[in-house]
Order: sequence, then structure tokens, then C-alpha cells
Amino acid sequence: HCRGDTLLVYFTRIGDAPERILRSRIDLTGDWVAGTPEAVLRPETRWEGTDKSLRKSRSGAAKTRENAVRDPAIFEDRGRLYLLYSVAGESGIAIAELLEATGDPMATGYTLYSMQDSGNCYKPRLLMRLLGRPFRLVDTDSRDGSTRTPDFLKLNPNGKVPLLVFPDGRTLSESNAMLLHLSEGTEYLPADAYERALAYQWLFFEQYSHEPYIAVARSWLHIIDGGREKIGAERLADLHRRGHLALAVMEARLSSADWLAGKSYSVADIALYAYTHVAHQGGFDLAPYPGIRTWLDRVAARPGHVDIDWRP
Repeated sequence: HCRGDTLLVYFTRIGDAPERILRSRIDLTGDWVAGTPEAVLRPETRWEGTDKSLRKSRSGAAKTRENAVRDPAIFEDRGRLYLLYSVAGESGIAIAELLEATGDPMATGYTLYSMQDSGNCYKPRLLMRLLGRPFRLVDTDSRDGSTRTPDFLKLNPNGKVPLLVFPDGRTLSESNAMLLHLSEGTEYLPADAYERALAYQWLFFEQYSHEPYIAVARSWLHIIDGGREKIGAERLADLHRRGHLALAVMEARLSSADWLAGKSYSVADIALYAYTHVAHQGGFDLAPYPGIRTWLDRVAARPGHVDIDWRP
């Protein structure tokens, strides 16, 4: 589909789990090199195949129902753009209007209210980048009162970021809740029930035993002006003691496994990476944790990975 000097190419890709519909943009005035593909549509309902286990897409016809959408085709009628596609492998045909063509600003993706230096805000940014989901950032700093304004409190009565606003206006707070929702039906949430429960286990661990100490120490030492003097030596020592207990739990797993939950990279790794990779900014020495250090390198080397400073 052409839009001015831009060619939009809709396709699916062998090896994706689940198979999803992607879109690349090609500038026809330039060298015709496609940009990074973005995910347009993935299975989200039972009739699209979410009741089936994840498997990597492959060439050839789908013989049975699968957790996959494929075979995209574009149809334009009176200025409105539609996407026709096969569902549950090739068990049916569906049609969806591509609302971005109408100029609706909320139809182009999610809106994330975010603090750039927050590890909790980094988590959904990283996952949406990996998923190719378009989103825009609204910088919102809890330190200057931006999260306590009447307008923000209407969106999130808890007055915290990150806050995710869906294209249809619904909202979701809590970073790990965002990870679970966004990863539903993707390779980043284990399909196996037990491995999925392990991912939940690490998400709860991160918020209860890890973030309250490692993130808080980082905030005092790296973000708050004069934080070291304000917090006091005794309180800082307690944060370090408890933070090292959490790191020891991670090391026990990562000394003999590549990933935290199961055999693949998942939301568990995203959640724990967020503050662990900047733990040194909170005064934590990671030298005694070779498993963690190797895991940090492994995460950072993954295709599509971006660091905490990245913005869409």
C-alpha cells in the first residue's frame, strides 16, 4: 500500500512465535531499504488461535488450527483502509480496519506516561520495542508533582508511573502487569503452565524482594541530589544488605541456567534486568555474581534490545 512517498509492506515472517502480521515502511525517495518491521496484529482471541500453544511459524499451509494470524491483504474503500487476514492458522478469514489511515492519533499505538531514568518505566518500553508495538512517550516526573495533578490522577488514582494508555483509552498501571498483558500470546510469556508460573514467581520476587532495595538505593545515590547524606549510613547499609540477599537468589538460578523462568528469555528476565543492570549505580558490586554478569551480557546481546536511555 502506498501513502505518498512511503510504501507500506504487510507480511508475516518464518520463525515468529506466534506468527503475526508485520509492517515495514520503505521510503520511495531514498534507497528503498525497509525500516525495522513493526507488529500490526497478533493473535489476541480464541478464534485467532490463542487457545493453541505457541510454535514458530514455518512455510507452507497450516493443516490444523494454530496460534497464528497470516496471509495479510490490503483493501481500500472510499478512503478507509482494511486488512484481511487468515486466523488460527488458516481456519478462517477476518477483516480489521487500519484506523491509522483515518488520522486518529490514538489509533497509532499506546501512550506510556514514563520517567526516563526509572527501571519500572524501562520495562514496558523495552518489551514494546521487542514486540514492535508503536507507542508514544509522555514524560511524567513523580519528583516534580506531575503524577499528583488532577488530570493525571484521573488516569491513575495511585499517582505513579509508568501508566499505559491503550489505543481505545483504557489504562493499566504497574509495570509488571503491563509486561504480562503485552506479552500475552507471545514468545515472552512461557506457553507451558509451570514455566509461566515461574515467570510470575520472579515478577513477584522482583517487586517484593529486589526492587525495594536495589532500586531505592540507586535512587538515593544516583538520582536524588545529596541522597547519600540524606539517607544516612545505617539505612543505606540495610538497603545494601537486603539487596545482596536478592542478588544471591538470582545468582543461585543464573549460575546454572541461561534464563530465569524456563529455557527461554521471558518477561521474568525483562523485569529483573531493569534494575539489576544499573545496580552499580546504587552501590552494588556485581563482581561476586558471575552468573548474573553473564546473564546481563546475554540479555543485552539479544536482537532488538535497547538500553534504558532509548526512546521511540
